[in-house]
Amino acid sequence: MKYLLSIVIIIEIIFFTACIDRTEKMSFKDSVTAYYIKYRDSLGEPDTAENNYKVLKAYVNDDTVFLKELLLRLQIDKHQALRWSYMDTCVHQQKLQDMDVDEAYRFVYAFAFSRYKHNITVIKKGDSITLHYIKYEYEFDKQISSHIITVYDVKLSKKNWDDFEEAIYRADFWGLKKDNGFHGVDGDDVIVAGYSHTRLDYGRKAKFNLVSRWNVNYSTLEYPLQLAFKFAGVKEL
Repeated sequence: MKYLLSIVIIIEIIFFTACIDRTEKMSFKDSVTAYYIKYRDSLGEPDTAENNYKVLKAYVNDDTVFLKELLLRLQIDKHQALRWSYMDTCVHQQKLQDMDVDEAYRFVYAFAFSRYKHNITVIKKGDSITLHYIKYEYEFDKQISSHIITVYDVKLSKKNWDDFEEAIYRADFWGLKKDNGFHGVDGDDVIVAGYSHTRLDYGRKAKFNLVSRWNVNYSTLEYPLQLAFKFAGVKEL
């Protein structure tokens, strides 16, 4: 049965390659991309509302209407992102994936009508586990410039890390999408970034994820965030 399956796959590859050779207008990479889209569609696997999938499909189908709308949205998003980035100019940190760590998570938390933000990074490197905490006042109306209120490091125990890691996995952090479409004006919000270095002993490649959630108490990220605040010794937000 295994040999039969291998023969079928080989025949399909030969047939597909032959089709590519006969297609002058489509490059090899475009042909493979189109084949991938068709194959995934046949399995019913892809999230057709997911942006990466929609962009890929528009590219394959030469959907210029969608691509023009996408370009407009990107220009608007870029302008908004630039405007919001000015609010946190006092915080300068390495990206997690650029740090020499085994695993790290960063929380950026804000509460509506509060002038303050909290930036917490939990880092594991070998047997060393540390937490880096920053509280800062962010610029929101041009009358107050972004500036740091307090910053310090905390050494954490292996038990702290084990509890935190369990909370991360129970929250299904690595399976969460960046945005769930649930937004509002008041309440609170958190951005959580996570990075795990290559683990040869588990045969696992390096991975990174970024998740944004509004109204944290309705999110699975509530408990990991609570632990981060607890380890940081923060009692009042």
